[in-house]
Amino acid sequence: MWKDVDTYYYNGGNKMKRYDLTVTGLLIYDPRSKTWDTSDNPALVMADMARRGSIKASWNLDNDIFWDNICKLADYCDDSLEYNSQPGKGK
Repeated sequence: MWKDVDTYYYNGGNKMKRYDLTVTGLLIYDPRSKTWDTSDNPALVMADMARRGSIKASWNLDNDIFWDNICKLADYCDDSLEYNSQPGKGK
């Protein structure tokens, strides 16, 4: 899906319109559930990009330790953060 962000940048003196592209629907492997589904989890996306060869990585993708660490990182990325805008005032 193309999104017009109404932003311009200059390239060699030429005014260029900026567009953002969002790709949805790519099936990504989740080693925690051993399923393929769409995901916006950064750890799973990074592992999938490495698996597909989209990024250069020296990781051993056939190693169980790699996938165990991806599971831990994916769980961490799925955790929600609690933010208190008034420190000292409690939750």
